[in-house]
Amino acid sequence: MDRETSREAFLRALHTENDREDKKEEQEEFVYRGKVKKDLEITGLEFIDTEESGEEAPREEAAVPAEEPDLSVSLFQKISGIFQKAGRPVWKLLLFAFAPILKPFRKGADTITRRDWAVFFVLILAVISVLGFTRASIHLRNHFRTADSLYTVDMGMRNPCPDGVSFAVADDGSTVKKENGQEIPVAGEPYYYEGQDRVLWPVRGVWYDSQTVNWGRIERFSSVEQGEGGCLIHQKGGDSLLLKGMIYDNDDCYLFLEGTLLEYNGEKLDLPALSSVKVRMNGAVEIYPYGGEGIYAPLETEVCASFRNGARVDIGNDILYYPNGSYRLTFLDLDYTDELSQKLLDRMEAAQAPAGKETEQPEAEED
Repeated sequence: MDRETSREAFLRALHTENDREDKKEEQEEFVYRGKVKKDLEITGLEFIDTEESGEEAPREEAAVPAEEPDLSVSLFQKISGIFQKAGRPVWKLLLFAFAPILKPFRKGADTITRRDWAVFFVLILAVISVLGFTRASIHLRNHFRTADSLYTVDMGMRNPCPDGVSFAVADDGSTVKKENGQEIPVAGEPYYYEGQDRVLWPVRGVWYDSQTVNWGRIERFSSVEQGEGGCLIHQKGGDSLLLKGMIYDNDDCYLFLEGTLLEYNGEKLDLPALSSVKVRMNGAVEIYPYGGEGIYAPLETEVCASFRNGARVDIGNDILYYPNGSYRLTFLDLDYTDELSQKLLDRMEAAQAPAGKETEQPEAEED
């Protein structure tokens, strides 16, 4: 082989080796970058993998964004968070208050003695007793049940309640009667006991004296019965007082505690104690002379009841006139009226009759 031939063979061999290295570098570069298949798919060409496929590496799944909870769930979460924050200081306060009692239980069963168990159970019973007493007191205050036979007078007709009545206080503070699973609103009509000179007053009202300017709030479920020189009022959980005058339901019904003379439509009618008079919104009057027949009539004139001492009440316009000429409106805001009690009567009498002076009637007053 001559020199030229050897030179060409060497250059050819060198070129071939360089081409192999360049191709190898290009292949390694494309495989490393991972752009070959993508570029072919973009241009519409088919990619053929000539290398043996090994086990594919597990692909990382794309993170799916969490779904936002709806408004009700979000609101519940916020409310629960508020309760949790509010409960922590209360729980800490309870732990601090009962720490001496709970201390043996926190240390372990070996440190608990019979005395610790006794104190623990006494504490539990005390808490249960307080809660039970509170619940029972609220129930007794807001409920009333009597099995006695009663009756009411509505539109002049007698409505008997032979099996008694059951009352309750509604959420708005009004009185309702429970009957056949229903709650029926109760107005100021009195419930009379059969065979007894006694009346059940079911709603809140106000008492007015016929001789002085005294008045006070009557609580619901009070009992009114005839006595000597007036009527004896037994308030539920309160004092029993012998009073004269009348009880007003702060709406349209009056119950008289002494005899009165009623004038209506040009007629006069003597009413004994425990009689009731009601003026309807439709312009009719209901009269129940206690022990007699009920009267229901259209009201053509004013209806007034006069007491023996000269006091007079305009039932249609709710005005009470005193013997000295002063007067007052009988309609009051009962929430700002003192509850009738012996202490209230004593305070009123002391204010009206200073030491060494006779009782003076006030000048005209109007509420």
